[in-house]
Amino acid sequence: SKIIFTKIFNSSIIDTSLIENSKQYSQEELKQKDESFEEMRQELFKFLSQIPQLSQLEVMKGAQLWDQFKGEQEALFSLLLIWYRDILVYRETRDPAQILCADQMETIASMASYYDDRKLIQITDKVLDIHKKLKANANAALAIDCLLMELK
Repeated sequence: SKIIFTKIFNSSIIDTSLIENSKQYSQEELKQKDESFEEMRQELFKFLSQIPQLSQLEVMKGAQLWDQFKGEQEALFSLLLIWYRDILVYRETRDPAQILCADQMETIASMASYYDDRKLIQITDKVLDIHKKLKANANAALAIDCLLMELK
């Protein structure tokens, strides 16, 4: 588990550009960006929390999120890693203080019983791999489909 945490946080996926570039935006623009990020976050987490109840075909429809938030790919990958990191941390520690998405605590706790450690590590490896392939100009639709197949 420690290896995957190191891998996640040493990867270049965690996007800090909004923080670094925040001086370039007006207060209103920052508020709009915050609202759109929160909308994306809630939609992604809602989808991820429904995966145990969805068929494989329904999981594949999750590609619509990537279409809907096309310009926010870095943030989507960061959120995916954080989500699965929180589930893995909760499985290992059962300590809510260690969870980054505290507002999702109840869902994370229930998801911890759905996934085993091996599957969580496979998913995180796949997220990192697909992100790397997309940066190398892989076919985005195909890459996202491969990622979604791994989530179930």
